Amino acid sequence: MTITSGIYIEQERPIRESGAVRCVDDTVQFISHSRQVSIPIKGLKIVLGGAGHRVLYFSHSSHPGITLHTTDKAILKVLATHGNEFAKTTLTEHRGHKNRLIFSSTILFAIIFTSIYFVLIDRDHVVGTIVEAIPPSVEESWGEMIIDSFGHGQMVMDDADATGYLTYLAKPIEHAARHDLSYPLKYYVSPNEQINAFAAPGGIVVVNYGLILEASSHKQLLGVLAHEVAHVTQRHSLKRLVHQLSSYLLLSMLVGDIDGMAAIMVDQADQLLKLEYSREHETESDIRGVDYMLSAGVDPSGLLDFFDLLAEEEKAMAGDSLSYVPELFRTHPLSENRIEALKRYIDGKEITNTEATYYNHLRFEEVFAKLKAYLVYRLEEEKKEKKTEDNDDLPAS
Repeated sequence: MTITSGIYIEQERPIRESGAVRCVDDTVQFISHSRQVSIPIKGLKIVLGGAGHRVLYFSHSSHPGITLHTTDKAILKVLATHGNEFAKTTLTEHRGHKNRLIFSSTILFAIIFTSIYFVLIDRDHVVGTIVEAIPPSVEESWGEMIIDSFGHGQMVMDDADATGYLTYLAKPIEHAARHDLSYPLKYYVSPNEQINAFAAPGGIVVVNYGLILEASSHKQLLGVLAHEVAHVTQRHSLKRLVHQLSSYLLLSMLVGDIDGMAAIMVDQADQLLKLEYSREHETESDIRGVDYMLSAGVDPSGLLDFFDLLAEEEKAMAGDSLSYVPELFRTHPLSENRIEALKRYIDGKEITNTEATYYNHLRFEEVFAKLKAYLVYRLEEEKKEKKTEDNDDLPAS
């Protein structure tokens, strides 16, 4: 039986990753993109925690500083059959806790019923209220947890040169948006070949190398960056995360359970990053992104050019079936109405040039070309390394 799980490794820079856990022989195995950890079942310590005792935490004296966590309690029965005394005790405690919950449900019913009522009647208002109550520092830590849960190198490249080029190109946009920001922005290049970019909570902007290679000019890339920065300033990523986890967040906020909430978030990290933005969020980011570009002295038509490029590619790939959709459009829904609305908004607008000291057209085209060339070089080197590793794994003749 394989169960969705997470791992926390305590060290100078703590590691949080999502993965899966399973029982193999006399061990509990955790497997993620970047690591595999086996912990003996005998002596495994199990603690119930989180809001409503929904989270199971596993630790062992033989692996100090390592904690596994999951919300799937089916693993308790498996561990109990292997003779783990903690599992047997935890099962008994869990049953007792469920009985206590029945007793206390009358008190919580009115609060939860009222919360659900507002979620159903005016969910956006409730989400906005919760988001306003979350400090920027907490949002930053959540964003880092989501990125770290995949492991650096998997979600984002551990490459100072690539990060440096992207950060340089984003500088005029970030400066134009400075009055709307609650925290510093962090930029990463993802080794993903899909044409996509996304903003994680807490000011994290990730651009896939596939998108960078697809863009034909620095203005197209800056258009995408301006759009993502607008998602950051309006806290859209946090809002869609809260929207998805609103029921658990409400309960966690009622009982003050931040650790359990963070564990759930890490477990669901992959799905959270695939959530679509609403039409309202996309329209707002289009408009604010264009405003940032104008203020930075950048021609905003680059964003439109990139959208048109992908739209044409979508039509060419899909034919009559319309089965092909670029990854960017899956998380950032695009329609003809949205493109037309953006064209109308840009039409007649003039570059205000107030932040032009941060932007030079020729210099930025040069840096953009260096970034593309560097990524192509990195990809070729990685292919060579992989080919060498594969050859080394072949049996000797």
